[in-house]
Amino acid sequence: MRTSAAQPMRAAPANAPGRDVVRRLLLAGVVCVITHAWLSSPAAAEPTARVTDESAVLANDFIRCEFSRADRRWRPARLSRPDGLDAVTITADPLSLVLYEGPEIAGDAFVCVQAGAHENPDEARLTATLDCAEPRVRATLTWWLRADEPWLRMRMTLTGDAGVVVDEVRLLDGTVDAPVAGGGMGLPLWVGRSWWLGVEYPLGYARADDEGVRLWHHPGRDLAAALESKTMVIGVAPPGREARTGFDDYLRAIKRPSRSHLQYNSWYDLRRDEMTPENLLATAAGFREHLLEPWGLQMASFVPDDGWQDPQSVWEPRADLYPDGFAPLAQSLEAMGMRLGLWMPLTGVHLDMEWAAAQGLAVSDRGGWFCLSEPSSFEAVKRATQRRIADGHLAYYKHDFNMLSCTAEGHGHLPTDRHSREANLDALLALLDWERECDPEIFTNVTSAVWLSPWWLQHCDTIWMCASDFGYDRTFPQLAPREWAMSYRDAHFCNVYLRAGNPTPLASLMTHGIIQGQRNRLGGKEETLREWADYVALYYGRGVLLKELYITPALLDEDRWRVLGNTTRWATDNWRTLERTRMFGGDPRRGEPYGYAHWLGDHGILALRNPNYRAMTLRVPIDEATGYLGEHAGRFAVRQIYPAHLRMQVALLPGGTNELTLPPCSVSLLELRPEATWAEAPAELEPPASVQTLADSARVARADDGAVEVVCDLSALTEPHERLAAYAILRGDAERFQVTGTLGGAELPVRKGSGDGWVLCALDLPGQTEAGDLTVRAAAIAEPPPFAVGTTLELWLLGDAGACAPVDAFADEHLPWALAQGLQRYSVRLLLETPLDAPHDAAADVTDAQLEDITAAWLRLELFDVNSEERYAGKHILLNDVPVADVPANTGTLSAWQEHIIELPPEALAAVARTNRIVLTNAGGDCYKFRGVALAVQTADGTRVVTQVDDAVFSSVSGWLHAEGEAFDGDRSPPVILTLP
Repeated sequence: MRTSAAQPMRAAPANAPGRDVVRRLLLAGVVCVITHAWLSSPAAAEPTARVTDESAVLANDFIRCEFSRADRRWRPARLSRPDGLDAVTITADPLSLVLYEGPEIAGDAFVCVQAGAHENPDEARLTATLDCAEPRVRATLTWWLRADEPWLRMRMTLTGDAGVVVDEVRLLDGTVDAPVAGGGMGLPLWVGRSWWLGVEYPLGYARADDEGVRLWHHPGRDLAAALESKTMVIGVAPPGREARTGFDDYLRAIKRPSRSHLQYNSWYDLRRDEMTPENLLATAAGFREHLLEPWGLQMASFVPDDGWQDPQSVWEPRADLYPDGFAPLAQSLEAMGMRLGLWMPLTGVHLDMEWAAAQGLAVSDRGGWFCLSEPSSFEAVKRATQRRIADGHLAYYKHDFNMLSCTAEGHGHLPTDRHSREANLDALLALLDWERECDPEIFTNVTSAVWLSPWWLQHCDTIWMCASDFGYDRTFPQLAPREWAMSYRDAHFCNVYLRAGNPTPLASLMTHGIIQGQRNRLGGKEETLREWADYVALYYGRGVLLKELYITPALLDEDRWRVLGNTTRWATDNWRTLERTRMFGGDPRRGEPYGYAHWLGDHGILALRNPNYRAMTLRVPIDEATGYLGEHAGRFAVRQIYPAHLRMQVALLPGGTNELTLPPCSVSLLELRPEATWAEAPAELEPPASVQTLADSARVARADDGAVEVVCDLSALTEPHERLAAYAILRGDAERFQVTGTLGGAELPVRKGSGDGWVLCALDLPGQTEAGDLTVRAAAIAEPPPFAVGTTLELWLLGDAGACAPVDAFADEHLPWALAQGLQRYSVRLLLETPLDAPHDAAADVTDAQLEDITAAWLRLELFDVNSEERYAGKHILLNDVPVADVPANTGTLSAWQEHIIELPPEALAAVARTNRIVLTNAGGDCYKFRGVALAVQTADGTRVVTQVDDAVFSSVSGWLHAEGEAFDGDRSPPVILTLP
């Protein structure tokens, strides 16, 4: 790693040995607390509440909220700080209601009949009673402020005549005189620079558009019984800070306290009949021997996943596996220093729902799960959770498959999706809170079918990241499965945090852990130690609190255990810094570098990745956007703690243009402090000077058989290497070519990775090369397909120069293994992107007579997010109103563009005309989009004729996260017109 556009800085000698790390972390925590002392100042004045005939005011040391009572109306009117700064004017109704199968009751239908103020040293409240005459509804609004909180809340209680059923409660409906952004389901709105507001509920909605600002939810309740709304909350950031910072402070105050939690999960190791106590305890013993005892770690929970349950029960263990329940297993685990955890969907998914219905339990009519809002199912699950916590002495629950929809009658909710989801969510949250009553220390993880809302975290410790357990993103050329897996997770987080700006803490997400199990060897058979170590370092470098190990112990050798042990211990020791995570940088799908910044006071950790095969420069902001709230204005000393232990010759400054040049195909962990308190260490190395003489030095020739041969003289490369490889990158119709290589005539082993429109072949070279020519040969092995785009070849040399050094200046600290100590990774381009063949000639014309006698035809299009589930079936491609094919589903990563070439069936050829009208349908209601449509035909003499490519984008649903271009009209796309020349 090298610096760019920054002055070098030498780290100062350490003043204390590495064992003082914990003490320094505590000091950093004190600095952070001082930074936010405004939240809990003991000198805070008592909050005040005042009511007059025309107005009301609620205030504390942070917020002043003014209300208007003019004309017997009650309206919030103005927000500001106590000194009047950062004021926002509100023009809004106090509430409005939408009745089920009835009208909307606007805010001006309510008249304030009573208002009062209540104060005590800790809290101030305003209450207002509002009446609507027709239909008869009474609303009691309560606004309150605590002395030590820079946010205020409002909740309302509604009563009315029987038969008045509330579909939607609008907690705020109006306008503000400041820019508004954000919002969505379970998400806040950002108002101006300093303010935020939302509904303290995962299914609360917030929206800002041309019509104004609205907060609402869907209770679906009859007002014959009093209805208490969800709570609206409005907050302000510390003076001079952004609203996001204020919201982070609020979230830390209301969510479950953060904890680092290391666990094993059986899903990719043991399943169903294999989950015997004997097998589980043997696995636990493997972790104790190879991970826990050598590195002084504690396994917080040991988790049997799906398969332990008797399906004809409400979460009772299988008698054939656990004849005496979970107590014996739990006791044996505790004797080994671990606690039992369980996978257990509260909704009953993977239980026998026919059996459940026969027992009188309420089952959803939308699928195989309980309707938890109905008392029979709720009480049965409540009792089951209590039994499992008691007999297993559980430390952890994984609540998967949180299905909430039910449209059945008589289940305690209106028979609609929106109302059943709210009713069932209320029941689910009540169960989560009940588990905390049973054991206040239990760690709860709510996984699939949730959505990214920070307000889940009031009721559980972590939630699902809302993506697949694992995936391979192969949009950009990368060699190894672990690289694709890292890109998959980080491309998802790029969407969530860099594009959508979601405020749910990444540290509180379940990201499906470190996977290397007998049922999923995620890194493939050719995985190297460095690939494994990079994956482990970046997993922890994202700052996750829930540290999941989906590992079969027998699959890890001594070196892989060393990687896992060292890095897990480091992440556990530094979790308080790591949990404060902000992503920054670029998009891995484009081969751009990116990183995760973590700050606690003036202690910083950076996890950086360059997915590209060339060195890339990354700007590293040290500012509020990346979570830095410290007061240090000078340089930060920087050391690398992975993949080597080095002092960095770099000056990183708060607010400065900090740039780091990251080595190719690399993951790095850096630590930052105002002063260098660690021991002297080697400086970072530079790439060998001789490699620059190789840049663009290759000679290209075409062999008699048409293959392209690239020759490069490597005699100038004299330095020793731990690894040396030639990366041959083919783009276009890359699978049509086979790449081989020789060095001095000796054949080289080839490792291959492929993705969307590319193939990367790595030819491994000896670490000590002798003078000789490297020859890379690319030979076509198939004819060009329809819509051939041609193929190019680019050639790079990637190396780890040097020799691994045993010396470690930080050996007395718990840090990731410096397995690249003494090495410098670099790459140099040997060959510019060069065509291997020309694109297929698409300029040929077709006569009318030839068109009547075509022998084949193909459609080409690119698709994004086409789902293959049965409920989304019925998507067709129409050619001149004739159905010619189903819309093909995306494979691998759904949320990515994929090219599809569809050969039309013989019976569809008659539908082809000179001018063609292409329409895609969407009967199943799937959210997808398409672009790049083209048509090719083959005449009887073998000539292929191709239309133009239509690059317009069409989205099946407007308002969808990925929607762009022109929307479908109902279930049909606008027509794409393609003309054959």
